[in-house]
Amino acid sequence: MILHIAYRHDWEAALLTGDYRANTLTSEGFIHCSTPEQVLGPANALYAGQTDLVLLVIDPPRLTADLVYEDCYEAGQAFPHIYGPLNLEAVEEVIPFAAGVSGIFTLPLELEQLIAERETRFTVIDRPRKKLPDVSEDQVLEDVTAAIEQLRAAQKKTG
Repeated sequence: MILHIAYRHDWEAALLTGDYRANTLTSEGFIHCSTPEQVLGPANALYAGQTDLVLLVIDPPRLTADLVYEDCYEAGQAFPHIYGPLNLEAVEEVIPFAAGVSGIFTLPLELEQLIAERETRFTVIDRPRKKLPDVSEDQVLEDVTAAIEQLRAAQKKTG
């Protein structure tokens, strides 16, 4: 999963044109993205106080353009960059992303839940599946669905 911070109106325009082209695609040759662990840095450095933003949650295997992780600004971190237009099929979720009252961004609850669900999927399906290949796909999906429901119930209790 990678993320891109977009202005809501740019994303809405992309829905009409069929692909998303951030202004940096023209000026720098790629679309800036982040991992979930990185996204708050650029958000607070570049978009502090802004409220008309969305986070595009992107599934890298669905990209039609090249994805390259690189440290272009010698910041000590390799950020994901998409070298071409972002095809809409690669966008799994669009999450509203507004700065808080203080102007600072925090991870939206929807993103935290998505990350938790992915981690649960890995724990419940992907890792055991390698060890237990004779378990049916239906049984695995049933177990995952139950695990996700338990996770959501626990989040509601703490939320």
